[in-house]
Amino acid sequence: MKNIILVLTLLTLLFSIGCYSDGVEKDPTVNNGGDEPVNATFDKAYSEEALDFANKIFRETFKEDNAVMSPLSLYVALSMASNGALAETQEEFGKLLCGENYDENKLNNYNRAIMENAKKMDSYTIANSLWIKEDKTEKAFRDVLGKVYKADVDKLTTEVPINNWVKEKTKGKIPSILNKVNQDDFAVIVNAIYYYGTWMEPFKEKNTRPRDFHLENGTDVKTDFMWSGDRGFTVFGYKDGLVLRLNCKDKTCMYFYLPPEGMKLKDYAKEIDFKEITNMKPMGGKWEIFVPKFKIESSYDLIPYLENMGLKRCFNLPTSNLSRLSKDPRGVYFSKVIQKATIDVEEKGVEATAATAIVALAGSAAVPPKINYLYLDRPFAYVIYNNSNDTVVFTGTVYDPTK
Repeated sequence: MKNIILVLTLLTLLFSIGCYSDGVEKDPTVNNGGDEPVNATFDKAYSEEALDFANKIFRETFKEDNAVMSPLSLYVALSMASNGALAETQEEFGKLLCGENYDENKLNNYNRAIMENAKKMDSYTIANSLWIKEDKTEKAFRDVLGKVYKADVDKLTTEVPINNWVKEKTKGKIPSILNKVNQDDFAVIVNAIYYYGTWMEPFKEKNTRPRDFHLENGTDVKTDFMWSGDRGFTVFGYKDGLVLRLNCKDKTCMYFYLPPEGMKLKDYAKEIDFKEITNMKPMGGKWEIFVPKFKIESSYDLIPYLENMGLKRCFNLPTSNLSRLSKDPRGVYFSKVIQKATIDVEEKGVEATAATAIVALAGSAAVPPKINYLYLDRPFAYVIYNNSNDTVVFTGTVYDPTK
């Protein structure tokens, strides 16, 4: 069975009686909503900001438990939603997603480039959809999501078509995202990422053995560990801890962050910076690695985290200005931001070619080299990374692989 990682981010819009108080209304035209071609190129400044966003959401949502989430899926979904915002609401979106570099055209083009890049890869796909009550949403907003983000645009009726779409795009791994579409809901924005990767150098199942995984409370649990002692990985030193990179096809890879002995993962996680991920120095010598198999499912209500990160106005009717999404006189705000994600790491899981040669160099020495061992046998963090466009696709933590 190949490694499967799925994620889905959803935003639900609820309108209620109220008024706009976000400043003077501007021209509601949405950039890149016309028929002209989009310049889908990667802007280095926006790549840096997207990595910074991944840093912030990883730290903000961190919990001392098993977890998986996708900064990329949330970033794309919020980018789509930002096209409906104006004035100070739009400024909050821009600051969260782009820092001081916010430009709506460039943000849309950057997201378009991410999706174009995914089309060229076999390992994962990105899908977007917009479910609307057409008489209450602005045509320009529908156009930009349909033309730039290639979103499937359909009529909002009940939760059944949305959940069926989610199930299809995640190949059944996430059967539903919404419990119910309420009468006052008039637009639902959905992003789904389906990742299907294979290790470039698969672990041999015959080498998988049960070992102790050391929990932070001092107890041990037995779980299956995969073993490798040759190609397909690189070990780095990072801030007194160790980082294992398992190389993947299609220029993706998976990083495992193991804190130094005696340091809690939550403290080590505060020091992890994804912008440094390509600058780490490989450790020398020959290594053998022991990686636990694990499966994780997570679900998030993300509004409280996003409010802590500075995105507030769009979630509160008195201050929300989403007038480029709808001109409904009662006002518009986002009532839900939900993400569900799963990860399954096994012997045939996710790898990239670039690191194989680095590790294999130790094998030709005349004198048997000293072997270093890396045991991921205590809590660690992990990252799925796309080398071709420097994006963090998934992040998470493992505190107990048996749960």
